[in-house]
Amino acid sequence: MAMYPCLSLPPLSFPTVSGAVCSFDSQYAGLPLKSHSVAVVGTQSGSGTPSPSNPRALNGWSAITITANSVPTVISIGSTIYGGNYDAVSGVLTVTHKGVDLGSLIWTYQSQYSRFISNVISDISDVPNVRTMDIMCSCYQTIKDGRPLAQVPDYSIYNSGSSKQLSIHDSRYTDGTDLATALSGQYATYLIRPTQTIQLPPVRVETLGGVNNVFADTGDTEISYIKLG
Repeated sequence: MAMYPCLSLPPLSFPTVSGAVCSFDSQYAGLPLKSHSVAVVGTQSGSGTPSPSNPRALNGWSAITITANSVPTVISIGSTIYGGNYDAVSGVLTVTHKGVDLGSLIWTYQSQYSRFISNVISDISDVPNVRTMDIMCSCYQTIKDGRPLAQVPDYSIYNSGSSKQLSIHDSRYTDGTDLATALSGQYATYLIRPTQTIQLPPVRVETLGGVNNVFADTGDTEISYIKLG
């Protein structure tokens, strides 16, 4: 019987890198990434506190551009989203935040609270605690710290707890139709529950021998790569 010496293979590991740009050294070219995820984060133009006199447009994403070692790949989403995470290995996009034109909602004035409350929004998260939802708005200050109602300022917006509605304070109006007309074209983003998934094409990234740089235009990237030894 032939005898063969025992071969010792180098240990295998999968280092993780994350940030706006993922830079790492690869020993070999042509190795696929072990994992690769991209944050999709909505942004807001301008500066200062949003208000009717200082509107700040909200910017969502209808496509994701991944650049790996100077080669860009564009993945069309098919709709505009304001928050989520894209798994480039599987192609699954998990949507966490959506947007709504505030002028498209039905607003009812509640004089006892000097506020308006919207109709039920079917896919908004039913956050159990009022005024704690992660939202953005183009024309109102967002309240997310759970403060008492008496401390909520004019020209503000927040969630209404488990009722799946939004509330607005705007002392210029007491009629819901007038408010909706004034808010046409103004947007708010909100957390959805349950999250939604969209199957998109995956993006295969193969390493270069030496320095690699991987990033996306929608937010931070996290990757893990193959390392021997």
